[in-house]
Amino acid sequence: MIKRLSCLLLIIVHLIASAGCTGELRRKFVRKKKEEKPTPIFKPVPYESEFTPRQRYANHYVFWKNAEAEVIKILNQKDINNKKLKFHTSYALVEIKQMQKLLPLEQRLELELYIDDLNVLAEKLQDLHYVLSHRHTLVKKLKHHYREVSRNFSYSKMKTHLKG
Repeated sequence: MIKRLSCLLLIIVHLIASAGCTGELRRKFVRKKKEEKPTPIFKPVPYESEFTPRQRYANHYVFWKNAEAEVIKILNQKDINNKKLKFHTSYALVEIKQMQKLLPLEQRLELELYIDDLNVLAEKLQDLHYVLSHRHTLVKKLKHHYREVSRNFSYSKMKTHLKG
């Protein structure tokens, strides 16, 4: 029994001594240092629109037309959704201003009058109590505005004034 125990003890001591001398066991459990990664460098690339001014005008014209038609549709409903009304009104304003940016100076000034009219109507549409009491007048003014801008600034009339 003592022989077995001493033999086993001798084998264990030998294994520990041989493993610990080279440092392999210690290296196995020590964390390796992380390599420093180079910081990325961002270079802005000039953005070129994939659409010509004519295509952009046609898109903004259609978006404006749909937004203003939606405002008229909301006003004609029995229950007015104030949140939708404000959203579509502001969207119609944004789109008509985008149309204006693409036009030459003469047409820009002409469209400015209609933008001012729409701004006045948009301010009135912000107040729900005013909208409820003057609904028919607002619908009439919006329909007139819609027809005038559609007639005078349609894509077919403006494409000759647009570049590209």
